[in-house]
Order: sequence, then structure tokens, then C-alpha cells
Amino acid sequence: MNPEKFGQENEHSESKQELEWQEYYEKSKQLKPRWTLVQALEFVTNRDSALDIGAGSLKDAKYLLQENFNHVTALDVEPVAQKDADALPSDKFNYIITPVESYDFPKNEYDFVSAQSVLPFLTNEEVSQVLENIMQSLKPDGILNGQIFGENEYWEKFSHPVQSIYTKEEAENLITSLGGEVILFREVDRQEPNVHGSLRRFHYFNFIIKKSS
Repeated sequence: MNPEKFGQENEHSESKQELEWQEYYEKSKQLKPRWTLVQALEFVTNRDSALDIGAGSLKDAKYLLQENFNHVTALDVEPVAQKDADALPSDKFNYIITPVESYDFPKNEYDFVSAQSVLPFLTNEEVSQVLENIMQSLKPDGILNGQIFGENEYWEKFSHPVQSIYTKEEAENLITSLGGEVILFREVDRQEPNVHGSLRRFHYFNFIIKKSS
């Protein structure tokens, strides 16, 4: 699969780090779905229910609806996309405003969970607890797609400060401790232009996990 067909893997930092939240929201509405999310969907065997955590502008949630999930729940701490959420079919879409660490995850509910824009803004302890809650909320054979930041990630001038970073060993231990099948664990550590054309450092770990049957 060609990542260029979809959102760039470093989109989390390119679009957010130097923009205020509302400006980021307006810009991100025009972005394509993240490549790792599209890749993760190849492993989803049932498309009944999906959860998008840190949903932002709802671009990924809308993509999940387009990909024929029967129902999509979008979770975010700020209601920046309320107008867009109201325009989506209420029988297929639910928009919840709450911190992810306060969300009451239902057990064995979701076929797919995306957590690509939220975990770095939790403490390490909260990340571990949220990931455990996500795994419990997945149905057997359900898929989790997520991202955490590495120690070289450069993030500044944004209203949501980074609270957790990981070495590669720590990231691997965290992911394997969840008990599922690790389909993808990929480290990215490189310098690239950000959304403004300035060179900056990106360091993060993408992962796809399948819950055991």
C-alpha cells in the first residue's frame, strides 16, 4: 500500500505542533485519512462498530462511515467538530465529548478502535490504563490502531502538551504487554518539513494490534 495515497504518517505533528486548536481543526478537515488507519482496516473482519479516540475534525470518523461501518463513535475532549457531527446520521454516528481517561469503555463492543491523536497527551500511567480499557472494549479479533511518541519527538507551541514519551524498548514492552497479536510495530525517527515548511524532528511509534479470539 502506498502511504502517499492517504494522510502522511507524520500528520499528527505536521498539522498540530505550531497551530492553535481551532486553526488545526480547520486545516485538518481537508486532510486524507491517516495511512496507518487505512492499513489497519485491512485486518478488520467485521465492520459493525468502531471507535475513533481523539477524533478532532472527524475526518477519520467520516472515513470509517464511508468504509461501511454500521456505527461509529467519535470521542474528543473538545467539541470543535460539533457542527459537522450534527450533520452526520444520528443512527450511525455518536459524538462524545469527554477526556478519554474518563470514558466508560463498554466491554466487547468495538470491532475497531483508533487512538492515533490522544495517547501522547496522557501520562504514562494513563496510557497504560487507557490501552488496557481499549483492549477490553474490543470484540474478539478486534483491531486497535494507535500511536505513541518517542523520546526525540519535537513538539512545541501547542495548547495540548505532551505528557508521555517512550524509548523503543519501553514502547515494545508496552505494546506486547497488551496481550494481543502485534500486526505492526513501526518506529519513525527522522527530520522532515512541517506544515509550514520548517525542518523539524519526528519520532513516534505506530502500532496495530489484534485482540485474541
